[in-house]
Amino acid sequence: MVANGQSNRKAVVERDIAQAMALKNWIAPQTSGWIVRYQITTVGRPALSKMLKSSPFVNAGEPEEYADQHR
Repeated sequence: MVANGQSNRKAVVERDIAQAMALKNWIAPQTSGWIVRYQITTVGRPALSKMLKSSPFVNAGEPEEYADQHR
């Protein structure tokens, strides 16, 4: 959530991925319906950090002009 009350999309995932993350209590739904918005939980934040640290794709030398959109 950004300061002005609007959501800030960070990622789009397939339904099965979102369901698996919700079952692990990493994300919690904020809305229901055809499009569901989730928010990362206090349990999910350290799990995400751990996954990002072990990912070979993080900081894999992407061009600098595109890097800002991923920060």
